[in-house]
Amino acid sequence: MLHTIRSAVVAARRADPRSADRAAAAAYGSLMGARGNSGVILSQIFAGAKEAFVGLDDVGGVELANALAQGRDLAYQAVSTPVEGTILTAIREMAEAANTGSTDDVVAVFDRAVSAGRAAVARTPELLPVLKQAGVVDAGAQGLVYIVEGMADLVAGRVTAVERSADEEAAVLADADHALPASSGGTWGYDVQFLVPSPTRGVRDLREEMLRFGLDDAGLSCVLVVGDDSLVKVHVHTRAPHEILRIGLSAGRVRDVVVEDLDAMVAARERATGVTVSATDVERRPLAVVSVVAAARPPIPAWKRSCARSRPRPVMP
Repeated sequence: MLHTIRSAVVAARRADPRSADRAAAAAYGSLMGARGNSGVILSQIFAGAKEAFVGLDDVGGVELANALAQGRDLAYQAVSTPVEGTILTAIREMAEAANTGSTDDVVAVFDRAVSAGRAAVARTPELLPVLKQAGVVDAGAQGLVYIVEGMADLVAGRVTAVERSADEEAAVLADADHALPASSGGTWGYDVQFLVPSPTRGVRDLREEMLRFGLDDAGLSCVLVVGDDSLVKVHVHTRAPHEILRIGLSAGRVRDVVVEDLDAMVAARERATGVTVSATDVERRPLAVVSVVAAARPPIPAWKRSCARSRPRPVMP
C-alpha cells in the first residue's frame, strides 16, 4: 500500500490543480504502482474518485460521498471472491457512513467515514478467523483508514504539513518485507503481475478467462484484474503462469512483468528462520511494549519498569 499511495501522490502532484485532473492522475499513478492485493484494491478506490470527480474544478461533501461509493463498487468488482474482514469491509462501511446524513460539510463526511473505518478495522478479527488467531487486525483495512484519516485532517486544518526524516523513510523501506505468510504447507503457486497498456480486451473478459487458472484454495487465491481502456493491471496467484501471460498478451503488449515462485519464497524463509508459521501455530501471549525516546520526561514509574522486565520471550516451536 505504501508503494501504491506514493505512486498516486507523485502523479497527482504533477497534474493540474483541478480536482478532476488530480483525481485522474492519482488513479493512474496508483494503478501503475499497485503492489499486492490491498494495493490493487486501493487503486480501484482512487479510480472511484476519478469517476466521481469528472469535469469538476472543486469538490465538496456530496462528491466525496459519491467518490467513496464508487470506489467501494469498483473495489468489490475487482475481486473474484470478496472476503470480508479486509480492506473491502473498510471501504464498504466508510462509504455507507459517508452517504448517511448531511453531505453539506465535507469535513463531517470525512469524519463519519474515518469513524466507520476505525470501527470496521476493529471488527476485522471477528470476520476473518486467521486474524483472530494471530491477534491482529487487517493491515489493508488499517492502511486505508490511515490514508483517509490523513486526508480528513488536512482538509479540516488539523495538520498543515507532514515531514518524514531520512532515517524514518529508510526504516519504512527496510520493514517492507517483514510480513510472514498467513499459512504454510501446500502449493502456493506463482505470483504473476504485469500491466497491459491500451488493452484490446475488456477487464471483465480478461478476469473471467484468468479465473480458470486461479488457485483452488480460497485462502491462497488471488485473481485481480483492474483498470480501464487505457491501462489494465493484472495480479494473479496461479500454478500456470504461462496461461496468465498468454491471456494478457491476447489483449496487447505487456510490461513490468513479474513472475515469482511463491513456494520457493516460503521455503527460503523457513530455511532462513528455522520456523514454519501457520494460522493454527500462532500462540497468543501477553506482551508488554517499552518505547524509548529522546525527550525530557519524569522518571518511569516502577510498575512500567516491572512490565518491561516481565516481557515474555518469543517461544520457538
